[in-house]
Amino acid sequence: MSRVLMFAVALATAAVCGPVQAQPDTALRSSAHDPALIAARKQARDTLPIFQAKFRAHADDYSRFAVKAMFRTDDGRGEEALWVAVFEMADGKVRGRLASAPVAIKGLRPGQPVEFDASHVVDWQYVKGGHAYGHFSTRALMARVSAAERAEAMSFLAPTPLEAGDR
Repeated sequence: MSRVLMFAVALATAAVCGPVQAQPDTALRSSAHDPALIAARKQARDTLPIFQAKFRAHADDYSRFAVKAMFRTDDGRGEEALWVAVFEMADGKVRGRLASAPVAIKGLRPGQPVEFDASHVVDWQYVKGGHAYGHFSTRALMARVSAAERAEAMSFLAPTPLEAGDR
């Protein structure tokens, strides 16, 4: 299975089947100048108010709220994108538990409480009806895998990153 697909499936499976948990060997390295990821991150940031509204509504059929945020690496020269299971969003801050296993940040562990500025969010997801919405960066990377791999990953993701009417 490709590294891109392992990443997407690990995130989507965790989103649909249970609490987001660390997955081995799922970190993807990408350039800060990757046009597909730049566009995906912009779309995620632009639609973050939709995610926040759904999170605050606490509707029964919504679950697994998580954001992907940028954290400074130990060497101070870069950032690593990590998923965080959200339990509070207020006053421009996000509080949650780290859901990804960091590769370049030794002081963080999955399950550890974290807090950061909402401006660090580069993606988001929630589950409704057994499918994950959001996952803009995952969807952007799907263009890089085979049709079979894409179909497998998309079986966990909602057909579109936003629900009808959320545009």
